[in-house]
Amino acid sequence: MALIADDPQEAINSALSVLEKMMNDRDVPRNVKEVIAKAIEYLKREDRDYHMRASAAADALNEITEKQNVPRYLRQRIRQVIVMLESVPPGS
Repeated sequence: MALIADDPQEAINSALSVLEKMMNDRDVPRNVKEVIAKAIEYLKREDRDYHMRASAAADALNEITEKQNVPRYLRQRIRQVIVMLESVPPGS
């Protein structure tokens, strides 16, 4: 059973915070940072509702969790962000 965010904006802001920290982490591979940057861009789009932004970002991040060069600790953090984003309910 998936959790539903009480405040979609808060869930997106939390995800953005974690993603921005990953962008500043020197140990994160460049190809992963490119996908993280794309996810951040999706989350900051004001012309979409919260659910659409969260869904697009989660889809982009999901790609990286399958890559071989992603360290285990980073893959785990990305999955945590995906869970945050999946908590944003449709229509929000």
